[in-house]
Amino acid sequence: MIAIVLSTLLVAQAGADVSRRAEARRYFDAGERAFAQTKYGAAIAAFEQAQAALPNPAVVFSLAQAHRLRYFADLDGADLVRAEELYRRYLAEAPTGGRRKHAVEHLATITPMIERLRLSSTSTRSASSKRPTRLMVQVDVGAAQVALDDHPATSAPLIEEVAPGRHAIRVTADGYFPAELTRTAAEGTIAVVDVELRPRPGVVTVAAPDGADVFVDGTPQGEAPLGRPLELAEGPHRVEVVEAGRRPFARRLDVTRGGTLHVDANLEATTQRHVALWMLGGAGALAVAGGVVALIGVDAGADADETATKLFDEEMALTADEIRAYQSDKRRQGRARVVAASMLSVAAAGAVTGLVLYLLDEPTPGIAPAVAFEEGGGRLGVTLSWP
Repeated sequence: MIAIVLSTLLVAQAGADVSRRAEARRYFDAGERAFAQTKYGAAIAAFEQAQAALPNPAVVFSLAQAHRLRYFADLDGADLVRAEELYRRYLAEAPTGGRRKHAVEHLATITPMIERLRLSSTSTRSASSKRPTRLMVQVDVGAAQVALDDHPATSAPLIEEVAPGRHAIRVTADGYFPAELTRTAAEGTIAVVDVELRPRPGVVTVAAPDGADVFVDGTPQGEAPLGRPLELAEGPHRVEVVEAGRRPFARRLDVTRGGTLHVDANLEATTQRHVALWMLGGAGALAVAGGVVALIGVDAGADADETATKLFDEEMALTADEIRAYQSDKRRQGRARVVAASMLSVAAAGAVTGLVLYLLDEPTPGIAPAVAFEEGGGRLGVTLSWP
């Protein structure tokens, strides 16, 4: 039982450490952004909250740097005194720290300055003085604009001194959906707001023959004409259009956020479809010709039967010409039967083969090469790529 309780406490402690580390990192990153913009007051506030969340000598050094540089901007001697305290604290907490040399150099510079200034209580900023309330908005994309309350939009990141309470934030950027949110800034602190903008999809319209199947990256999108344009995420995509009896169409697209592209899929008939149609047409023509030959045979047989009727039924004597005509009709009848049977057999075989070729002429998505056009260096290149 004791082991279970101890294990639970250790897991809870580990979770708390992870949370504190994430909070300290978040405020430290905000301080670095403010420091890079020479907004040292906001940087100090962020570094102090990072240090409160998870004490670290590196944060102490960053605080000393911000106070020292703010002194040169505002000439408030209290910053110089505070910087000296922090540099000495850093040396004590990190005797082998990587910034030890810089801390010693800065102390050698500012300590004589403090002696010369002979700081008085009126020239020194009291540690108990009221701290300003700030709001910092960080955006995960570049070139974003941030509007705070009713103020005009400015480039991100935004670091502003605000009144304690709730504030409305609107973030915009080309190619992204705007974000609107509210945050509360507690008095005397810096409220850091991280905003992740959702990218707008690229819009792709596809023109293809009615009934053709449209695929994107191997996923079916429906039959043409599509009811609406395709919305695709930024990046490369493969658009395919397939239809029975036609060569598959494939195009590789580089979709941009919020961009618009048009694909015109002209599908050409396959060689197999041409052969199938020719065979079906030829089989039909051959069947008609076979029927004609069969009719000729039937006519010859009728003439021969008429002659035979005279001889056997009417017991009439036949002349030599009638006998020769009878023999000729029987020969024509026999030849017509053989030729007609052959022609009809070939026609049937051709029709079956053509029908099989026609029915089996189904496209397979993903086998057609994708075509991409590239221009550069004064030359136009065409790239073919297979999946």
